[in-house]
Formats: sequence, C-alpha cells, structure tokens
Amino acid sequence: MTNLVEVVFESVDEGCIIQFFLMLIQGSKKISGYQCSENIPMFTEGELSEEELSRFLDFNGDASILINADDVKLGDVFLPNIQLRLVKYGCEYDVDFNFNCDEIENVSMGALINGIHSYAKSLALEFGISSYYGGMEPASDEETRYFTNEEVGPLIA
Repeated sequence: MTNLVEVVFESVDEGCIIQFFLMLIQGSKKISGYQCSENIPMFTEGELSEEELSRFLDFNGDASILINADDVKLGDVFLPNIQLRLVKYGCEYDVDFNFNCDEIENVSMGALINGIHSYAKSLALEFGISSYYGGMEPASDEETRYFTNEEVGPLIA
C-alpha cells in the first residue's frame, strides 16, 4: 500500500498562475512525463514555457495538465518524484501535487510534513493564495489532513 500525500492550492489568481506553476516545476531536475486533457500543444524540447502555459490559459474551456517530475526540491524538502497538476475550470485555477512518502528515505515523517507545510505557507504568502492544505490523499478529507492553511490538522495534532 502506498502512502500518498497531497498538497492543494485553491483559487490561484490568474495573474500569477504561470509564475506559480513554473516555480513548482523549477525545483525539478527532470520532467519524466506529462498529459494535457485537451489537444493543446505543450512541452517543446521537454520543457514547459510561459508561452505554452499561456496557450493553456487561453483555451476556451475546462482543462488540466498533469506532470510527473523527478528529483524535486521544494524549499528544504527533496522528493524523488511528484505528480503536479494544474486544473483550469472557467477562470479559476487550482494546483496540486502529490508524492509517495514511502519513497522518502532518511527523513522522519514529522520533519517531512513540517518542511512541506513551511514551503506551502511561503508560496501562499508570496502568491496571495488564501486556501491551501495538505494531507493523506485525498486531502479534501479534513480528517486526514496534516495542515489547513497555517493550522496543523488532525494527523499532526
């Protein structure tokens, strides 16, 4: 059984979604795969550019991008693999990522979650995101959360 941890940022402002999403990808050494729910040309030469994300944002309809990224540094936390998703519905944007905590070696679960929470807080502050949370997937279940915004959740308390 895998232990997937999910971190969600809700209602990311359209004016900063490109910079926010690219910042998450920048921490990766390699993009090992991607999917787009719609036929929008993306990932020329294995990278995602601002121009390609702009095409995605300009798409007239709902869509999502799913990216597998390897060797990812998120603040002080190193993750061997994450799955990063950008969901566009109307003019709203949500971003989430998940990872298997069983793949993390030589780090306690407490230190891992504290590092992820700290990173999420700093991103939320920098990009004006008022709703973010993390927990065992699905993190939408409030009983399996490690944190909601700045507050610790039931799995930590």
